[in-house]
Amino acid sequence: MRALAPTIAPTIAPTRASMIAALALGLLALAPLGSSAAAEPDRTAARAAISELALEERAAFVDGAFEVLKRTRRPAAARDLSTAIEAAWSVAPNAEAQALRDRAAAALAADELEAARRALDELLAAAPGFADAWRLSAELRARERDGAGALADSEAALTLEPRDWRALLLRAEIFERQDRSGFAEAARSAARAANPWASELRPTAPTAPTAPGAPGADRPPIEL
Repeated sequence: MRALAPTIAPTIAPTRASMIAALALGLLALAPLGSSAAAEPDRTAARAAISELALEERAAFVDGAFEVLKRTRRPAAARDLSTAIEAAWSVAPNAEAQALRDRAAAALAADELEAARRALDELLAAAPGFADAWRLSAELRARERDGAGALADSEAALTLEPRDWRALLLRAEIFERQDRSGFAEAARSAARAANPWASELRPTAPTAPTAPGAPGADRPPIEL
């Protein structure tokens, strides 16, 4: 088990946000982050630690984590920070919304699109200001081949959280499908500016292309 705070602390600027980030990362030392083989358990464990923070402190944690993310030159620290930021974003406003969010994410991961839509419809009605709900809805619409809907929902997510590199990369994929290469590159550049270490932008190993006609060949990648 690896403690995060000593790995990251030397690069932290002495701002309130980054000090809160350091404290939160100390909590995350209880969770073995950074393993691509167990990304969802890592995110769940990180969220459990981050959810102990008050709303204002959680926002400051994200700001501080981004400060460190922009400065770090250590891939392992960057992966941990990215996972922790995603975990913080996945914390819903209340327990009911959290249950709906997690149900929708699980349904998407299982390719149960109707169940995901039911959960997301309830979630968006209950928590329209929850950015991660709009991002998940955009992922679902992309799965449903609804490009216009995915762009609208990802824009709603980015209005609430402009730094969400996953929503930006989804927009890039949709623009590519629409042969709008200029918009696609602009979205990728914005994602890279938000998080130059995002695994989607810098995979640790090349992946073989999916053969045309193979199961899932026409689906966008999804990171919940």
